[in-house]
Amino acid sequence: MTPMAAAAPAPPAAGGAAGDRESEIRHVEEQLGILIAQVHRAMRDRARAVHPELQSAALMVLLTIARFERTHAAELAEVLEMDKSMVSRNVAALTSLGLVSSEPDPHDGSARVLVATATARQRLAESRARVQEQMEGRLRTWEVGEVHELARLLQRLNDETVALLRSGAEAPTPAASAPPPGSAARAAE
Repeated sequence: MTPMAAAAPAPPAAGGAAGDRESEIRHVEEQLGILIAQVHRAMRDRARAVHPELQSAALMVLLTIARFERTHAAELAEVLEMDKSMVSRNVAALTSLGLVSSEPDPHDGSARVLVATATARQRLAESRARVQEQMEGRLRTWEVGEVHELARLLQRLNDETVALLRSGAEAPTPAASAPPPGSAARAAE
């Protein structure tokens, strides 16, 4: 157990009063914080497994290039929501490490596309296999229904987060979403 995991408070009792919603949300926030820290550490380790000099941000760029097979730097910036200069620096680092190459775009002779090299694809496949093996090990004792429910809830949280970010709106606060005090009594009059 990591020190961060040991510091996490015990989950609140199930079936509590509606007033426990805030403590439940705080508990979710704490657990997400721990998970995010673990994901950052895992991404750093995965980057090093692909190449000892590879940084986590460049790994994200490389994973995206490999997923698209062929892409332009501008598309990477848009998909990763990253500044074009940051994409350019990461692509330059990936190229110098022999993980990305640039080829003429077959549809536009003046443009270039980025492609993951065979070495990069092989190392990414190896690291992906290790990640899957680790995930299977962590969830081995879970019931299939629990794994399904976790995936469903994570997808819902991700979908709602993306929709909120795309709308440019901020999440409503409990005070903002609740009716003003006494409004129910006035509405009933």
